[in-house]
Amino acid sequence: YTHNHIICGMLFYALGWRLFAKWRLAGGNGVRCGLPLAHAGIGREVLEKTPTFIERFRSVLANWGYFGGSVINSAADMSWMAFGFWLALRQPVKMMVLFALVGDLLATSVVQDNLTLRVIMLLFAVVAIAEWQAAGTQG
Repeated sequence: YTHNHIICGMLFYALGWRLFAKWRLAGGNGVRCGLPLAHAGIGREVLEKTPTFIERFRSVLANWGYFGGSVINSAADMSWMAFGFWLALRQPVKMMVLFALVGDLLATSVVQDNLTLRVIMLLFAVVAIAEWQAAGTQG
């Protein structure tokens, strides 16, 4: 799920660009506001490790038996998010969109799971997706 965290980093960069460069929030000083944005990424990772979120993961995602990650795993996840943020800072938007699409499609073809499916399942718990993912883990 490394690519999910890279894509999350790219999305946090896009959010930061929208808020600080485009909308000129905080006077357009993205550097000064970068720390709260980084904390939001860390907060997302911490939220993902709460009992409520873990139970939701286990109930609707292809993560049956998931009990949360280790501190080392969380640190690695945040490092991959930082890498995605850095990539988005350095690469053209079209390249980042292509990376996200290819990454999600590749993950779908290999493990029948990706960031898009995870968000859909966390929000809506679509039975057809759950059945498709369960069928893939049995064969």
